[in-house]
Amino acid sequence: TIEYEKKLSELQPVNYPPPKKCGPLYHCEQRPICHTDFKPHYGPDHMLLSSIVVGSTNWSYDPAYYSEWSMKYGYLDGKPDYTAKSGDSSQGELHLQIFINNTDFIWLCGHQKDSHKHSIVYVD
Repeated sequence: TIEYEKKLSELQPVNYPPPKKCGPLYHCEQRPICHTDFKPHYGPDHMLLSSIVVGSTNWSYDPAYYSEWSMKYGYLDGKPDYTAKSGDSSQGELHLQIFINNTDFIWLCGHQKDSHKHSIVYVD
């Protein structure tokens, strides 16, 4: 939306340095569209990761937890995530509905190293 682009432009200045890597592995032609439930979240609700999860799943949404310490010192950046209910990710799938408009690829990112180490991604 226009409001989201305006807020994003305020947070991400246009005059940032050019990327150090571009080409076949990195796509720098346009700004990425990111779906995330990280907080604070300035985008509209349809930009939340939870808004593109479809169907039934054996995964649970774990909201961000703010401890007393983090609230006291102003650490309000929360990283909620999805976790396999049984602790075994092979017990269920997590389906995301993603529309690919301008390009023929998506990037799936995690907030920890090796977040997707055991992931298998299917495209339909």
